[in-house]
Amino acid sequence: MSQLESMYDEFANMCTKEDFMEMFQRATSGSHNFMTIDMNAREPLLRFRKNFDTMLLPNHIISEEEIDDIQHETNPEPEVESEKKTPKKKRLKYA
Repeated sequence: MSQLESMYDEFANMCTKEDFMEMFQRATSGSHNFMTIDMNAREPLLRFRKNFDTMLLPNHIISEEEIDDIQHETNPEPEVESEKKTPKKKRLKYA
């Protein structure tokens, strides 16, 4: 069994093996890219990332509207209580 298959068995029980392998290929395409598996993610589907800031989702598991909803829930716009400018949180990208 390869290390990648072991990673699938250990961490990716919510998607198919083919989906996991495809996400891994997307994450590691290009020089110096890697896959991050965030075991503390709020939602299991938000566990996989390309590098640290790009979310990886199985292609057939979620719609664009659901991605927008999840992105809004996990990174809401800060409320402004005064005229001071507050720094915006860095938004995660979705691949």
